[in-house]
Amino acid sequence: MDGQLDNFANTRQDIISLIGASAAQELLSNAIFTVEMGQNDILNNYLVPVISILEQIVVSPQSFISTVFKRYRLQLTRLHSLGASKLIVVNSAPLGCIPYMRDVNPAAAGAGCYEYANQIAETFNAQLNSLILMSSD
Repeated sequence: MDGQLDNFANTRQDIISLIGASAAQELLSNAIFTVEMGQNDILNNYLVPVISILEQIVVSPQSFISTVFKRYRLQLTRLHSLGASKLIVVNSAPLGCIPYMRDVNPAAAGAGCYEYANQIAETFNAQLNSLILMSSD
């Protein structure tokens, strides 16, 4: 997301150059920003088999999510400082129901979904909700 924020900062500067700071501020204050984060972080950096088995043993899901949220807090703060005041923040889907996760996890056999991944997504969503509530104060 840092790269996306850098791109937005550059685009914001381009807008300011084209229409001026006051008009750009007005434009951004009326814009609605959609932020979707977490799913790829959880899937690609924690749940993907073989690559992360050791990490799953050493780092608890709560610890991993806590580390991720420290970064998200900074990123959302940066986005807000760049003029994004109206945000739609999307939470994580039930990751254990993604076909790939069901296929590669024997624990999902017969159950339809890999519950461990769903529990991690639920923990992520609860912390995301807390972060949003704190940010809206």
